[in-house]
Amino acid sequence: MRAGAYEEHECVLTLTASEERAAAGLLKRAISTSSKVIIQLGTGGTPVTFMRITNPHNSTTAVCSRTLKSRCSELQAIRRVVSGGQPSVLLQNEVLSLGDEQRRALLKEAGISDEIKIGPAEVLAIKVGLAIPWNKIRILRRWLKASNISLACEERMRHASRKAVGENLKGELAPFSFSLPSGGEEFRGAPLVFIPDLILKVVELLEENDRAGRLTWHNGVIPASEIWIKLGGDKGGGTFKMNFQIVNLAAPNSVNNTCVFCCFEADDSYTNLHIALERYKEQVEHLQGMTWRSLHSIHTHHQKYLASGGVRKTAQQFYNCICEPIFDIPTEQICPPGLHITMGIFTKLFELFEDFCHSLDLELAFYHTEVDQSRYSLYSQELQRLHQYKVELQEAKQSESVLQQLATYMAVLIGESNPLTADLLHQSANTSKIVKQLETKIAASTAVVTREFPLNEGPFVKELDMALQSIGVHRQQYFGGTFVGNHVHKTLKLPNINTLCSAICKLAESSLPQQSEMVATRTMIFLNAFSKFAKCHSIYDQNFIDEAQVHELEQSVLEFMELFRTNFPKGTIPIKMHMVEDHAVQWARSTHVGFGLLGEQGAESVHAKFNNLARAYSAIKGKVHQLKCIVAEHLVSIAPHNVAAIPPPKKRKK
Repeated sequence: MRAGAYEEHECVLTLTASEERAAAGLLKRAISTSSKVIIQLGTGGTPVTFMRITNPHNSTTAVCSRTLKSRCSELQAIRRVVSGGQPSVLLQNEVLSLGDEQRRALLKEAGISDEIKIGPAEVLAIKVGLAIPWNKIRILRRWLKASNISLACEERMRHASRKAVGENLKGELAPFSFSLPSGGEEFRGAPLVFIPDLILKVVELLEENDRAGRLTWHNGVIPASEIWIKLGGDKGGGTFKMNFQIVNLAAPNSVNNTCVFCCFEADDSYTNLHIALERYKEQVEHLQGMTWRSLHSIHTHHQKYLASGGVRKTAQQFYNCICEPIFDIPTEQICPPGLHITMGIFTKLFELFEDFCHSLDLELAFYHTEVDQSRYSLYSQELQRLHQYKVELQEAKQSESVLQQLATYMAVLIGESNPLTADLLHQSANTSKIVKQLETKIAASTAVVTREFPLNEGPFVKELDMALQSIGVHRQQYFGGTFVGNHVHKTLKLPNINTLCSAICKLAESSLPQQSEMVATRTMIFLNAFSKFAKCHSIYDQNFIDEAQVHELEQSVLEFMELFRTNFPKGTIPIKMHMVEDHAVQWARSTHVGFGLLGEQGAESVHAKFNNLARAYSAIKGKVHQLKCIVAEHLVSIAPHNVAAIPPPKKRKK
């Protein structure tokens, strides 16, 4: 018997013959008196450990099952000693130390399959998460099969998909109103896909989320006896989508918690909304439950408006109630659209700031070069006319839209031959002519302005755009230079506001030193306007607002509106600014819930999701069937068990 010590390689210690006989005798006696595989001999310090290993006479493949079991027991005992009491960890590392081919061969010989199987719920989550059709799943199945990864059979996935959608989905070609290029409107068929039983769908999602333990009452903000359902609608990507969200979820604005229950390919005019959504009027009233209250005042003012002859010029006398409400939802339960308010007001302020920079470019170009002064005078006059035309066009288009919708609505109710309907149609046709005339004037005026001095070519406007890019904000050039929501939130940070304004001041000091003081004064006004609005935004964009924050919001809104009216007397007050001034504080005081919790981000995200699905299902014949497949896939993707199967992304280190 030989004893050895192991370091990086085997070292054999040679004993004399007498020493070997003495050691062998002692070990034989210890083995004969013990039934254990492991034998320890005391040394006065750390004991010496010996492990008994049976000397095999036959290979493992040639022994009986009893001998094989005995040999496995010996190896397990050795692993326990060598691994320090963790034999499974050592065994795992032994297997991992083998090469891929050797490991596969070993598992195959042992009759153990190393195939990875993905169940139907997980594959369905992959399908809807990546927005891929069934034929792409079949291609993916073949690729993964080559790597020993097996996907659940398609029939089981289709069954799970049908179960998530159920029979509660219809599609049809419905008559919708479309504007004609020559003015007026016509009805023609367009795809309409909808969930007939809205209440059933709401209850289904509530029950599934309850079973999954996902419901929350946001620390008492929502009363324990209430469930809040948020209804909203928006047009994007060629389709109008009406959706609902369960507010009693941790992330109610997530696209995965936004359920589209009605979708059609037409304009979101009042007539079309009435055609598509009238079927839900009683269901929405039922959903109101014990909190339902009648919109008696709106109905009353609308009836008075119709009784007076329905003349649009008198609409203000009846609080602009020119159409009946589609859903009888109390006005105190209608949350202002925080995202659109923020983007609208920010865009208004930014365009004013950009116009100011453009005026500096004009001064730099016309007063500091040898340009004919008469050209500058003509340019200024043309620019003023252009601004006036744009204001008139906006008002005319609003009038045209309202008149067309109202005329169509009255034609359906009382017929085209009725004098009231005929008068509305006549007013609508005249307004359409005015719109065309203004569009012609704007095109001609724009050509003059662009030829003389393009807006985006001056150094001050370019400097403003470079300042935006320095803070990571890039305007959407393919969409008229508009901003996205995340960019607006980023720009409204105080350091970024300072970056924009200071860039213009620095350029003025070097390019227009004689006007630098005026530029600094005017830029400070813009800085204050952006800062005061940013403060309003930071308060109303929260999920929850306490009483102190309500008071702070009220004061901030007053300061912002006073500054705007004082320093921009010719600036119009857009509807979104009116919402902040007259409705934001009222909403915060009555609910103590911010726009962040009840925002429209989920509905906006649905547009991109539907666009991806539309590309995936573009080969399906029939517009109605195609849209129905898209909505069905959307309903599968928002099912709580499918949402739970989607692995969350890893958070990036900041």
